Amino acid sequence: MLRNVPNRYTCEELLAEIMNAGFDHMFDFFYLPIDFTTKRNRGYGFINFHSSAEAEEFALAFHHRRLNRYPTSKILEVAPAKTQGYQANMSKYFKKPGSARVKNAYFKPMLFTEDAELTD
Repeated sequence: MLRNVPNRYTCEELLAEIMNAGFDHMFDFFYLPIDFTTKRNRGYGFINFHSSAEAEEFALAFHHRRLNRYPTSKILEVAPAKTQGYQANMSKYFKKPGSARVKNAYFKPMLFTEDAELTD
């Protein structure tokens, strides 16, 4: 789980920063919840890594780090989420009330293959 994500970051911007740091091909689930009213992120996000070693490597690289794109005093915190695993994350998201009504991909989790290709 990522905390203290600057609210101006879009899913694409945060994802690009993570991938540019060398973490492409390492995760299959990425979700940055977006506020429906403001269209900005809520300051936290979720990434499911393929292995605990990759998750630890990510934590070492991003915990207590400032992101580059926007000037901010926010410092990222990386911590294990309560929900672990691809299937568990998917189940949690799709069991949320109203999730079936969300049609715009901007508000949904991003899913990836092992080749880091975005899936529907």
